[in-house]
Amino acid sequence: MISNDYILIVTYNGISWLPKMLASLPLKYPIIIVDNNSQDGTVEFIKKNYPKIKLIEKRENLGFGKANNIGIKEALRRGADHILLLNQDAYLEL
Repeated sequence: MISNDYILIVTYNGISWLPKMLASLPLKYPIIIVDNNSQDGTVEFIKKNYPKIKLIEKRENLGFGKANNIGIKEALRRGADHILLLNQDAYLEL
């Protein structure tokens, strides 16, 4: 059986970290980003540079926990077996 793994990121005004963080991710995994109403170009950067990412734009800052719950629900709806919760200011070294 093939595993259906997802990466989930919650963003809020994260443009200073996103280029390095997103570039570090193995793009073989589906990525979901829940944005908490960023006002710094975060959403535009994602749309322009990573159009395959599932971006959920919220109209208010729901906080980290609630935004993660929204993303987890979406990943499970898509059939996720595992979900990696990754902070916007972290990056992977593979």
